[in-house]
Amino acid sequence: MNISPIIPFLLFLFFVDRSSARSGGRGGGGARGGSRGGSRSRGGGKFHSSSSHSYVHYDSSSFRSTVFKPSTSSSYFSTGTTGNTYIINQPATPIIYDNHYYYWHGYYHSRPEKKSVCEYTITAEDGELFNVTFSNGTTPKSLTFGCGSFEECCGMSCCSTVGTWIAVLVGKVI
Repeated sequence: MNISPIIPFLLFLFFVDRSSARSGGRGGGGARGGSRGGSRSRGGGKFHSSSSHSYVHYDSSSFRSTVFKPSTSSSYFSTGTTGNTYIINQPATPIIYDNHYYYWHGYYHSRPEKKSVCEYTITAEDGELFNVTFSNGTTPKSLTFGCGSFEECCGMSCCSTVGTWIAVLVGKVI
């Protein structure tokens, strides 16, 4: 069977995925139609990669190493009385990390370029995140962020779904 007609379509999907993964940081564009998906993710996410037969961690470690480093943390937090507690300065202001806007529980604002809403539940495994409080002393239960087209929630990040679409298309052709 000749699969050459679908190669341009697969390339199109690949480039759409690449551009959606790099979008964000700047608004622009009008409102778009379509439905929004939602997903919850427990802290310390671990996902199996069938191609390599290994586990890939999508936990909060790289997020924490960036957000809680001394040069960055003062932008988002004040130090609590115990020294290892972080008090959120402005809960409605998102933390921008890896081209995603992360909002504290209850403060999420949707973005038109993000089609799925993801919620990452904060657990004791999340180190500094577990020691974050609002100014009234309550602790946020989760961080909320969005993923673009051809992406799905993977812990504190977004994973591409283009590979899934390609597998489905190739499976139907063959």
